[in-house]
Order: sequence, then C-alpha cells, then structure tokens
Amino acid sequence: MKFYAKLVFTYIFILGLAFTFLVPPLQKPDEHGHFKRAILLSKGYVFLLNDGKKLPIEKMYTDIIFDKKLNAIPYHANIKFDASFYQKPLFASSGDHKILYLDPKGMFILPAIPYIPHALGLLIARILSLNGTVGFFAGRFFMFLFSFFMMIFIYRKTRKPYDDILLFTFSLPMLIHQISGYGYDGMHYVAGAALFCTFINLSHSSSNKAKHVLLFGGSLLLFLLTKLSYEAFFLLLFLIPSKNKLRLFMSVLIPYFVIKLPFFISSYYYRDNPIGVNPLKQIAYIIRDPLHFAAIFVTSFLSNINFHVQGAIGIFGWLDYSMNPFMYFIWIGAACYLIYTIKLKKSDLLPTTKLIVLFSTPILTYMLIQTIFYLGWKTVGSSVIDGTQGRYYLILIPYTLYFCVQAKCNKHIKRAAVITLGFFALTSLIWTIITRYY
Repeated sequence: MKFYAKLVFTYIFILGLAFTFLVPPLQKPDEHGHFKRAILLSKGYVFLLNDGKKLPIEKMYTDIIFDKKLNAIPYHANIKFDASFYQKPLFASSGDHKILYLDPKGMFILPAIPYIPHALGLLIARILSLNGTVGFFAGRFFMFLFSFFMMIFIYRKTRKPYDDILLFTFSLPMLIHQISGYGYDGMHYVAGAALFCTFINLSHSSSNKAKHVLLFGGSLLLFLLTKLSYEAFFLLLFLIPSKNKLRLFMSVLIPYFVIKLPFFISSYYYRDNPIGVNPLKQIAYIIRDPLHFAAIFVTSFLSNINFHVQGAIGIFGWLDYSMNPFMYFIWIGAACYLIYTIKLKKSDLLPTTKLIVLFSTPILTYMLIQTIFYLGWKTVGSSVIDGTQGRYYLILIPYTLYFCVQAKCNKHIKRAAVITLGFFALTSLIWTIITRYY
C-alpha cells in the first residue's frame, strides 16, 4: 500500500472512532428508526407481514430511544450532551431486559442486509448482558469496523490508477460519519465501492473470467438491495465486456425482484402517507403538465445544488452542524487535482458512446431520487422538490470522477462540455440582467 494511502486510512480510522464514540446516541440522520431496525434484526425479525403487530424491544433500548434530552439536542443548538448519561453499571439489570412492544412503522421499508453488522454488535452485547448504552455503541462500532476493513480490501483490489478515486471517496467526512452510525448508508457505500472496483477491473482487463463477471453481478445486486432509487446502475451492465449481457442482466434482475418483493409487501403494511401526499395523484399532476414539472425540477436543482455538494462532503448530525467553509474547497480542489493527475493509456480510453452511457448513470440516478421524493413526500402540486440530502448522492462521486478522467481525453466530450458550460454561463448572465431591470 502506498505511503499516502496508509496516511488516509489512518485518518479514516481515527475520525471514524471519533464519530462512533464521541457523537451521542440518536444524533445522526433518522438514527431512531435504524436503531430499532437493527435491534429487531438481532432478534430474528427480517421482515414484517402482519399489519398492526407490535414488536419486542428491551426497556434499556427504549429508554435511549425516548430519552427527552437526547431527542432535544438536534433541534436546539444551545443544548449540549450531558456526559452523566454514561454513568451506568456496565452490565444490564433484570429491569433493563423488560420487554416493551413498539409499533413497527418505519422499520421495514428496506431489506435487512444493511443492518447485519449493527445487529451482530447488538447480539454480542445481549449475550454478554451489557447495558443499553454499551449495546448501542457496539452496533455502531461493528458497522464501522466492517466498513473500514472492507474499504481497505476493496482499495487493494482496484486497478491502478483508479484506486485513488476510491481513496478520495473514502476520505470524505460524510462517508466516515455515515459508516459509523446506524443506517443503510454504510453498507450501501461499501457495496457501491465494490461495484466500482469490479466495474473498473472488468472494463480494463484483457481477460474476462467468469468469476470477475460474477463478482460484478453480485456487487451490483447488493448495491441495489441496500437502498432504493439506484436502478439506473443497471446501465453499467452495458459497459462491461461480456459475451452474454442478457443472461447477466437477468441473473441480477430476477434475484433483485425476488428478494425485494417481501420488503415491498412489508413496507405496504407500515406506510402511512403524510397529509396531502398521494403518489398517484402526483403522477397525474405531472402528466397533465410535464413542462411545469420540468421547470420545478430545474428550479429545485439550482436551489439545492450547494446544499447537496456540501452534504456529500460533510454536513453532520441532523444536518445541524458542518465544517469550516474552507474545508469544502479543500475537498473540491483535491477532486480537481485528482482528475488532472490521473494519466490514462490509450488502451484504457472508452469510446464516446460508452462515455455517454456512463455519464447517464449518475444523472438518471439523481433525477430518479428527486422524482421519487416529489411523488412520495411532497403534497400534490407542490412547487418545489426538497428533503433530499447530499449523502444520497455521495456514492455517485467515484463514477463521476471516473467519467471526468475519461472525458478529459475525449475531444468530442470536451467540445460538448465547453459548449454546454458556455451556454449556461451566457444564459445565467443574461437572466441576471433581465431580473434586475425588467
């Protein structure tokens, strides 16, 4: 491993431990629901097919989930964490093991796969009869350790010089923040990195062994199963050299639907649309005036772009604290430097048609996520798309950087980029004049 790679992984390990143990319980996005999901998985509850059934959680965990002080911190900047919360006996008492039954709403929308490391930590804590706080951090710690060692393994297996793209992605504070908390993001990022590794190795390998194709298909399946709205990554199947793309496509598509079907049914039982939200009526609204929806989409993109970029690099907690503004420029500058310094051999260059498909993958993913939020979380006829966060798009970064590295060597793409950027700059400046005086 290169010296600077060792430095980066040392930084990741230290920062990961800080995010794991210094961030108080429930101070990461939606950690309440993810924590409950991991607890239930550690008890063997994989999916839910019984409407109205309440599920068992120990009192020592419900005390954390419903703690008023912990729940007040995200919404009051002046409230600090009281460290006396940790002053408890190491081992749980008989009263701590008392079972309470909670409504499972919000716990079974996704497959159980992303929560396996958390559940393992909680299971070990239960076997050792450790108190609820230690159990909580055990789940976090197991997720971080799993992600950390998988990142090292994937980095070592990725073809040079593209391994540096993954190293940059792994260094993002937001990624480290998410792999050290409860949620599906940690496993999703690991699966996305594995997919990038196998995609790169297949795309730039003279030998196309069946095991490499199998690893690619398995990584794609895991990536799609750990989170919704990334189905555009099926396009990668058309970019790898394979004699039978249809067979590979079906070998991923069929297990994808078979595994996800029980969870779609399960999510149907818990799903309650917020007041005014109706996906079917929203679709009808879009169909009635697609140009209006396109305008909403563009306006929302422009208003959210800064927030999404910052969020992909690092906005922490319940989006209630971030880094010094200068730090964001450091990571953006590092990305530009990385694109500039990676040199490609002529044999590594992709044709223009494949570059267009590659570029379409993150673009379509972004559009799909935004559209799904508009359908499932916004009131019918809403004039804005919001609620999406930069962490949703973090895993698109290595694919975007890879496209940029390829595009800088493609004269057709460079010309198109110059024309597009020039057009946007010109229209933006003219629009500024018009809105000022007319």
